[in-house]
Amino acid sequence: MQKSKCSLAACLTIASCLAPVQAEVLSYDLRGTVTQISDTTGVLGSPAAGTPFRLTYLGDFSVGLRNGGVGGFGSSNHLSGGTSLPADVWYPTIQISPISAVLEINGQALNFSGRYFGNVQYTQNWFDVQFGGYAYSWADLVAEDRLDANSPVLSQITTSLSSLYSGATFGSVETLGSHVIDGSAITGSTDFRYLWAAGTANETLVSGVLSPASYVVTAVPEPAAWLLLALGLAGVHVLGRARRESRWESYAAQLDQPGPDAART
Repeated sequence: MQKSKCSLAACLTIASCLAPVQAEVLSYDLRGTVTQISDTTGVLGSPAAGTPFRLTYLGDFSVGLRNGGVGGFGSSNHLSGGTSLPADVWYPTIQISPISAVLEINGQALNFSGRYFGNVQYTQNWFDVQFGGYAYSWADLVAEDRLDANSPVLSQITTSLSSLYSGATFGSVETLGSHVIDGSAITGSTDFRYLWAAGTANETLVSGVLSPASYVVTAVPEPAAWLLLALGLAGVHVLGRARRESRWESYAAQLDQPGPDAART
């Protein structure tokens, strides 16, 4: 029984360490300052230019459509989806947007569902390097929500960033992982529109331009990853308990053994 416990615990621990767990959700965290903004009703506290902001995109790589290609001048990879795209039997989740965003300014937050259209795209151009020049990389993220093509935009946020080309500058939508980019290495901006309290007497349009200064991509663990971690911890606990029980049984067995005087009689 003791050996079977140890074997099970060892299997759980080894499985949690060796199983290839790959997160399918990435968090894109951008921080910087407000360049200009229109917030007449104070939805975001009427921030002035220079006010700090935090913008977080979430990309779900288990839905939408991935596409891309490599040409003579570079490569481009993108993930897109939403109700704006036609249904496709080959891509059953194409009408589910893979991108959403949350913008935080002055302790207030605006949520961009990206339900109508969501897209994250990386483009890398190494053409100029072949001629002794510089090449660039781009990262573009979009989250837009509206009822249909003929209805007004309920919310829309677009971020476009560029940097001198590097294999690790922006990564690729085909490479799920985490990386940090030095803010001084990127240029770009974010534009947003948000119809706050749409359809009510308090409806107002909040819009602005933001200047990102840092860009961090982090893999978000999925439930399967947490499950494997829990199994690993359970295995460690069972192994530790089994060892303690084994030591106690060994000590108890020694106490039960007859002493030298008993052996003489």
